[in-house]
Amino acid sequence: ELSEKLGVTADALQRVVGRIDNRQGSIGKAIADSTLYDELRETLRNTNDLVRDIKKNPKRYIKLGIF
Repeated sequence: ELSEKLGVTADALQRVVGRIDNRQGSIGKAIADSTLYDELRETLRNTNDLVRDIKKNPKRYIKLGIF
């Protein structure tokens, strides 16, 4: 029974890896696309810049008013 489960698991893993190798599905496409990597890095850089600016100038982003 254990060897049968291992065989089924190995087959499923092989299908998943095959789809990734063939650039099928989201993961396969993401791995094959360097543009996505570059855009994610740019997004992270912009987010870090925004967080730094919010910390430096909170009044620019957060307005509190009472009555």
